[in-house]
Amino acid sequence: MAAHLDLNKLDFGTGASEQERSLKNYFYRSLAFDHACQDSICLILGSKGSGKSAIFRMMDEGSQDIASFKNPNIYLPTDANLRNHYILLQAKLRSRVDFVTLWKFYFGSIVAFQLAQTATGGSAKFLLDFIKHWGLDPRKFPGLFGARLKIPFKLAEVDIGREGGESPNPLQIQEVFEVADQLLVEDSSTLWISIDELDKVAINGGSGTTKNHSSDLLSALMQAHSDLYRLEHIRFKFFIRSDVYEGLTYVDKDHFSNAILELRWKPEDLAIMLAMRIAASNGKENRELNLADSIELINRVFEWPREVPDFDRLLNELRDGNSFVTPRDLLNFAIRARDSQLQFNRYGTNPPRAGMISGAAVEDGLKGASRAKLEDFLTTFPEIYRRFLNLKGHNAVTLTRSQLQHLLNIPDELNFKIAAEEFCRIGAIGKEDERPVHLTERFVIPAIYRRALSLREQAP
Repeated sequence: MAAHLDLNKLDFGTGASEQERSLKNYFYRSLAFDHACQDSICLILGSKGSGKSAIFRMMDEGSQDIASFKNPNIYLPTDANLRNHYILLQAKLRSRVDFVTLWKFYFGSIVAFQLAQTATGGSAKFLLDFIKHWGLDPRKFPGLFGARLKIPFKLAEVDIGREGGESPNPLQIQEVFEVADQLLVEDSSTLWISIDELDKVAINGGSGTTKNHSSDLLSALMQAHSDLYRLEHIRFKFFIRSDVYEGLTYVDKDHFSNAILELRWKPEDLAIMLAMRIAASNGKENRELNLADSIELINRVFEWPREVPDFDRLLNELRDGNSFVTPRDLLNFAIRARDSQLQFNRYGTNPPRAGMISGAAVEDGLKGASRAKLEDFLTTFPEIYRRFLNLKGHNAVTLTRSQLQHLLNIPDELNFKIAAEEFCRIGAIGKEDERPVHLTERFVIPAIYRRALSLREQAP
């Protein structure tokens, strides 16, 4: 197949699912995707680039092909735009807004808008009164909901936010869920609310110097869910970075014990995912690929240099400190290797002896993926990024505990312990043994960061 491929048409995508225009053409529906769609799963966790947003998008685009979401069930994706709800709640209650109540108000608003379109009788009146009394007018606030909700036709006859009349009662928010759940029972349907990028949740629009209270908001979300998960017909899917979730300190985690999926890609799934992108470039979007076919196709495209003799070694070079390879890292490698070979071809240098992409371009691809990983580190963990750069240019990738402490410039032992645990938790640094971080005496910088930091692979 590779002999018929045009390198100029070889498309690995963008490396970031939120920027993909044709994700459906080469999305790999792995077992992780099917697991994420199960009714029992509420939390989908993963590091940046692990595929959370891709699953979120494909749940939305393919909702009518997924048993749990298709009609008469309702699937609503949202990005949790809380700012206007926070303002409305403050104005109506004229007191400090509790974040648990804020989440319930947000979810209750989505539920009320969705079900007011079809409800009748007393239930319809209750939902419309709720919308009116709380001033939930999407015509006034176009960005009120991240979810793509239709404005109920009945609202044309409602004077939203009218002064006077009965004052809003916070207990009414809880009553919305009771009324809605009963309506869904009668229709034998389930309403799913799905939220992506919860690590970015804020109440001030994400700008300015005002504190966003992100950790407090997420802890409150978990508490709100613990109050709502007993509802059988209003269900949730939360997509959260795993390091963010691990850092939350909310009390009631037990109700999530059997509802969590952490995305970790197996080597065979990564191979099939990459091969599907190659096949899609050849007009074979729907081609079924097994592992053997995928490896064969990859080997026909890439010429492996001596230092990286095969796909398995490539994955070793892309692993983080937790031995994890994300789809984004693999795709960043492929994109940059392809672009490098295109540049070589333009000047007639480094032609591949076999395949389409030379060993020199493969090495450039690894360097590019490493630089992209360090850029992701900057945008994801800006508060510890500068400290990590203290390792740059050091003459070893394996460090003793005292060397690491010295390079990070943290003389205090307790603060160093906290920092080391943080770096190991996010995979920027690995351990050479299975002991807890505070007992580990030797650390290793994973290859994907080693290249970006210009470290040399030798013993200290």
